[in-house]
Amino acid sequence: MAQPATPGCIKGCIIVPIITILVLVIVVVGGAFIVLNMTPADLGIADVELFEGETFETLGLANVKFKEIPNFIKDLTNVDESKIVTNTYTEEDKTSANDNISGSNIKKKEDNTIDYSSIATDKIIYPTKQNVEYNDTTLAYIFNQMLADGAESSDDAVEFLKEFNANINEVTIAPSENGYSLRIVASISLQSITDEVKSALKEVGIDGLISLPEKVFLVSYSDMEINAEGTLVTTSKSLKINDSDNPISQAIMKVLAKKANETAQEEGQQVDTSSNAVNDEIGKAFVSIVSNLGKPVELKEGAIVVETYTE
Repeated sequence: MAQPATPGCIKGCIIVPIITILVLVIVVVGGAFIVLNMTPADLGIADVELFEGETFETLGLANVKFKEIPNFIKDLTNVDESKIVTNTYTEEDKTSANDNISGSNIKKKEDNTIDYSSIATDKIIYPTKQNVEYNDTTLAYIFNQMLADGAESSDDAVEFLKEFNANINEVTIAPSENGYSLRIVASISLQSITDEVKSALKEVGIDGLISLPEKVFLVSYSDMEINAEGTLVTTSKSLKINDSDNPISQAIMKVLAKKANETAQEEGQQVDTSSNAVNDEIGKAFVSIVSNLGKPVELKEGAIVVETYTE
């Protein structure tokens, strides 16, 4: 996978399309009711460039009515965390993680607390072989703490999340038609660019039209199984911004994919940079973490059982 866009890029890729589309709607529509009920395709402007070569057509917005666009944007920027993060971890998960790992050879910090960053690269070893069950909420705590402890990894998704100072808010494992589903929620703070964006909105006269969230959520959906070779694998289903399927969210994911592709081209890579490719890497990062805790042997609703590694 291509190295992901920089933090400034992802934040800009989220905000710039919103500002540009809003301005164009205001200019083109001009309050006319008949135009509000039309689409860019109806008006013959589906191929008008919005920014960096993107058009309504390339962003999948050609057949969206103008009157619907502000509501889609409002829906995307008015974030209700309680509706997105529904299976968060608690202090009990911190205790459970520490108890499960304490008997291993995992690295410790100077204050003798567990250095979770080492799970990104190293299998942890126990004196004896045993089965250990990790709740999905406990795995979310471990994933988040691994990032907080500054994990260094060759895994693109780990670096992707680190660059954005992301927090892992949720991991949910649930039965599905294809075996088990995996839902990972990561939040990215937008505080560092709030003032800059507010100023840009004010300059174009739309500062009162939308409110900026303090953070956005990347919500990853995958299928997950232990295959015939005994390996834990994930298959990407979708990656959403704020768990939204609305056209603006999909347009933003297209812009992110394009930015990743530009980075890949600069580095001479030929890779798939669709949102599914990005999501594949997030799934792989999760698999890597679990597999370093032990050999996955069973999936359950809300949990994974691993067999510990020994010398």
